[in-house]
Amino acid sequence: MTKKVVNKNKSAFEVDIKGLRELFGSVPAWRHTVELVTNVFDEFLGYVEGADSPSSCIVELTKDGNRPAQLKVQDDGGGFKDPTDIYTLFRTTEKRNDPTVAGRFNAGEKQLIAVSKEAVIKTRNYTVTFKDGVRNTTKHKDPNYHKGTTVEAVLPMVKGDFETAVEMLSNVIPPEGISYVVNGEIIPRPQSKHSVEVTMPTPVLQEIDGINAMKNLQRKTKVEIFEAATPWLYELGIPVMTLEDTQFKYSLNVHQKIPLSMSRDLVARNYIMKLIGLVNEASALDGVMLVDEEDQGANFEKESMSYIKDVTALSKIHNTVRPNSLLWSQNISANIKAQEDGMDITQRGTYDQATLKRLTDNNITQSTNVAYGNYTPTMPQPMIEPNVVQSCPECGFRLN
Repeated sequence: MTKKVVNKNKSAFEVDIKGLRELFGSVPAWRHTVELVTNVFDEFLGYVEGADSPSSCIVELTKDGNRPAQLKVQDDGGGFKDPTDIYTLFRTTEKRNDPTVAGRFNAGEKQLIAVSKEAVIKTRNYTVTFKDGVRNTTKHKDPNYHKGTTVEAVLPMVKGDFETAVEMLSNVIPPEGISYVVNGEIIPRPQSKHSVEVTMPTPVLQEIDGINAMKNLQRKTKVEIFEAATPWLYELGIPVMTLEDTQFKYSLNVHQKIPLSMSRDLVARNYIMKLIGLVNEASALDGVMLVDEEDQGANFEKESMSYIKDVTALSKIHNTVRPNSLLWSQNISANIKAQEDGMDITQRGTYDQATLKRLTDNNITQSTNVAYGNYTPTMPQPMIEPNVVQSCPECGFRLN
């Protein structure tokens, strides 16, 4: 007996909007708002050849008392080629082929829609509305009904979340050439302290054994360095995560995709340490020192130094952070003599073994044992009691 096939032509998967909201409702609200800005910047950076590039990104985020926040993000670019992209999760995208744009998951606006009470997206001659888990699409006769793309959403936000979202939107670093406005205020590009080129891994769509997959590719990229009260890691101008825990003093804006989680807030520690190390190395070679004596023992010091292979940069950085210093050795007398001579001792565990070898092999520094190995401390002489002669006071008999 042949079984009846039901719904044969339907997609293999379906998405439950309630479940999606439960998953992404815990994501900080500001990330949902910034995702829309990321989409505009990617379009401006030109991942689609020949598409109309937006000249502006205008964001309005307001909140009236205890009511939900109102978000509006508008650009004047080419708009969605295919309106089904608005609501199709994880669809293949040309962004995955281009390391110089941030997009890859094709999920940002979908996450925003999932956590919104209601949302409207206008693009070209389409208007797509979302409310109470229902989507409605209207196709307008005029092919130029709407220039660019406008996204409006009603978002549940408490006061603290709203204030953080406005702050983070204002902390975005826009690409050169696009006008970026938040609540009527033009957000300028901050002046960078320096910029370098380093080789870092970036996820790019690659064909492996006939299957397309996102894999990390080593690629040279520009990294901008910004002075900041609170240092952040940026991906193409979009805040990813704070660098406070590393104790590195500068924000870093990487001009290519960063290997990160779908939540866009988790980056492997070894990536961050490598980035700091290579940025310090390249900057030092340019004569720009990003470190000083205050960075002794900082959380980034040991791991980031392991990535610095250029001898000149290694010498500059070590001698800037730890001037007039020698490496600790098991020769305690040599350690003491070095300190007596005004030298600082670089303690065990400050560097890994490979870094120590590069430092000593290239005569950048040496251990106290090498510098004072022949030193013999002067031994204190024992106290000698004077020879006291005792005698009897009556007869004068000597007792010793």
